[in-house]
Amino acid sequence: MQVKTYLRHLVCGILVGVLISMTAIFAFAASAYGPYSQVVTPNGYTFKARNLVITFLQGSTKVASGTLQVDVSPAVPSGFIGVLARIKNDSGVITKEFGWSYNPSGNCIGVSYGGNETNASGARYAHSLQRSWMGTDYWTHDTFRTPSCSVYN
Repeated sequence: MQVKTYLRHLVCGILVGVLISMTAIFAFAASAYGPYSQVVTPNGYTFKARNLVITFLQGSTKVASGTLQVDVSPAVPSGFIGVLARIKNDSGVITKEFGWSYNPSGNCIGVSYGGNETNASGARYAHSLQRSWMGTDYWTHDTFRTPSCSVYN
């Protein structure tokens, strides 16, 4: 009888520990989407771009993640979508830039590019650039920024 009681307390303790750990992990995370920006090209493609920023604590490391999602209609050949994902601080200074990336394959209806800034502090937002193939050259344009998210201090 005492073994069953001990096992119940052990299982209950483990479950409570897991729940507390999960709460601590998610309590220090924040995310925000920016509004869509839309471009319609002369060659008949519609590009819709949207930024996402997520701030979180990974162990004891403060992380800001920035991503730009671009959807296109109809499907495009390779190289038609260019993305320069960036993370900025509240002063507008670029704190992390991930380099230009292009859709690698044809028949593409969307891409998502970005990355993480480690050891971030203060607040961060995503504010990226997009390139759309216009038929003879790329048009580089701004996207709408996300609201700021505080990095856990």
